[in-house]
Amino acid sequence: DPASAKSEIRWTQALSRGDWQVETVVEAKMTCDAQHLHFEAELVAREGGAEVLRRQWRDSVDRRFI
Repeated sequence: DPASAKSEIRWTQALSRGDWQVETVVEAKMTCDAQHLHFEAELVAREGGAEVLRRQWRDSVDRRFI
């Protein structure tokens, strides 16, 4: 059933030099129903292990011929 398709990803990137350490983690999910594609994502950024940024997105768009 094409309306039950789902995609999920998790991407982690870490950089460091000496005592300096940063990391970003992105999690994203796309689902759909008969009329729409639905997208959810979250970004978390850390510096030295402490969270410095967290953002979340959620959106839906018409399927339009998909």
